[in-house]
Amino acid sequence: MTQHKHIINRQIIEIQLPKKADAFGIQQKLGKLYSEQFTPIIDKLLCDRYGSDVEKRYQIDQLTVDLGDVQIENLAEVFTEKFSDALIAIEDAANEESAAEEKEEKPQNTPVQVVSYYLKNGRLPWWSSNTTKAYVLEQLDRLIKTPDTTFTKLLVQLPLNHTYLDRFLYTFTEDQVLSCLQLLTDISVQGLSTVKKELQDRISKNTRVTHLTIENTFWKTAFTQITTAKDYEVLKERCSQETLLELGVDLKNECKENRNKNVYAIRSLVEKYKTQYSSDTVWQQFFQQTSKLVNAPYFYKLDANLQRELKQLLLRLNVSQNNSQEPINTETKLQPIARHLQIVRATLKPLQQGLSTSAEIETLQSSFEDADFITIQNSGLVLLWPFLQRFFENLEVMKDKAFHNETARNKAVCALQYVCETVDTEFFEAMLPLTKVLCGVPLDDMIPPIPLSETEKQMADELLSAVIARGPHWRNLSLDGFRTSYLSRQGSLRKRDDHWLLQVKKETYDVTLEKLPWGFTVVKLPWMQTVLMVEWM
Repeated sequence: MTQHKHIINRQIIEIQLPKKADAFGIQQKLGKLYSEQFTPIIDKLLCDRYGSDVEKRYQIDQLTVDLGDVQIENLAEVFTEKFSDALIAIEDAANEESAAEEKEEKPQNTPVQVVSYYLKNGRLPWWSSNTTKAYVLEQLDRLIKTPDTTFTKLLVQLPLNHTYLDRFLYTFTEDQVLSCLQLLTDISVQGLSTVKKELQDRISKNTRVTHLTIENTFWKTAFTQITTAKDYEVLKERCSQETLLELGVDLKNECKENRNKNVYAIRSLVEKYKTQYSSDTVWQQFFQQTSKLVNAPYFYKLDANLQRELKQLLLRLNVSQNNSQEPINTETKLQPIARHLQIVRATLKPLQQGLSTSAEIETLQSSFEDADFITIQNSGLVLLWPFLQRFFENLEVMKDKAFHNETARNKAVCALQYVCETVDTEFFEAMLPLTKVLCGVPLDDMIPPIPLSETEKQMADELLSAVIARGPHWRNLSLDGFRTSYLSRQGSLRKRDDHWLLQVKKETYDVTLEKLPWGFTVVKLPWMQTVLMVEWM
């Protein structure tokens, strides 16, 4: 019989003892008691009360159980009684609110919660019953099948945040994207796939822009134009023209200045500068904010003179990758750009009147989503840390212990994730938290899928072969055997004040790790933003 999966975010056991009590000894007993008795009791009581409908999900934000004065030998019995009473009290409180409301009430972990949380954070909420890409695709299918006002608002607001929209387009299928667009208009949009394909072919013949970039830009344009186009012909024309403008492509070879080439250059320069001076907080914050501005909706409508001047100011900054780690006077360097950006913001403000933020996604996040841990499926990647610099250099994404640019850094993330996959799995950003940490990428940053060549995949296999060869007890392991046994290991990642803490699930055969000629309890690579502490437990 199928049963509910019960997921607990955080449990706190608080006890008061006499002054002369053996606090450490009792703590050890309580820990053993919780794992051996309390956990099965909780599981049984929840199944008894809520297990009749396995399709329905229940959410309890917080549950406090006061056991009163009790002897430790009676804890399990008293806990069973008190926990059961607490569950009944929760149901009674819900019934008192409104029987009708209770009948229609939807738990917060609905498909729209899963999708919105993923779009905002690039990972799944802690209570998700599944961690695969197929699970997220299924949640969107359910929303498309039975759309409500909340979901429709979410779709309308996607273009207002380029990170959310990029994550949406890189994750979901083209059929799903079309279905979501169709929810926003009475115009039939099925023909847009053909328009996109033809545009990809035309642009690819004349430029080096990748098919993936063209596709992403086309669908972003479609989401921007879908609510204002009066008919299909207008929509098709706008999608084509605006895609060309966004990419800075002129297929007609016209001599007139294409202002959107300036936009493309501005965005490229800003992305380049974001990867430099990683230890300079002012520099990093400045270009993070600038990136949001230049990637904002309708930035390409900014006056051509203002665009041109901004591009020139960025070019004059002239920070080359070779000297980007040397100290500079940040405030002096950035002042001219900052003054010009004030004018740009003032000019863009009336162009964006009537636009709200992507508020629907923000309001869907509740305190229930808060957790002090992130579930990790590939914790064993930390074992590879001494080999990563050479691996990234071989991939030609790094030189002098620094990534060439943001694209190179993102490629490193994709390559490192490929290393731990037993099959050539479809890219899914929710699997990347630890990979991002090891590559020095902020967790909330969106990582686009970057395909690896066969040569680069071979480099990944060679990396594993080198690691296996260095382990005294690993010589008989195949690459997939090593991935399955060591790399694809469950764990939890937590942020502490000044470091990350990774707690890895220990297996009996991990005794082989004691013989490794390198340690892995502390990981700090030159490009990492924060130290990673590792506990194998």
